[in-house]
Amino acid sequence: MNLPDGVPLYAKPRINWVQVIPLIALGVIGLMGAVAVYMQMSPVVNVTSRNFDTVEEAEVPVLVQFHASWCQPCQLMHPVVDEVAREFQGRALVAAIDIDRAPALAQRYDVSVIPTFLLLRKGHVYEEW
Repeated sequence: MNLPDGVPLYAKPRINWVQVIPLIALGVIGLMGAVAVYMQMSPVVNVTSRNFDTVEEAEVPVLVQFHASWCQPCQLMHPVVDEVAREFQGRALVAAIDIDRAPALAQRYDVSVIPTFLLLRKGHVYEEW
């Protein structure tokens, strides 16, 4: 997928849990280390106010998740959002916006509860949940 300039895409291969679980069991890495590895391998685009306009104008549909690092329900949704991003890679873009780092975007879309999801197409909101 070609993204506009300035939009980072952190798409890396899936983690092989068959190899990671024994490392956790042996104490080589902790569970939090395994979670950190998983989070680094996410195909979700992390969006800020600086690059949101280019993502908003993407030719493919965009699923946007508004979240925060301190929000437990948001953290529980991350693996689901990652799987959606992998499933629709090349056909849709999945973006995540941390409301603490981009409060103007949360205000722009009247986000008052997190996690909030928007489905955008060329800047227009088609669904919100």
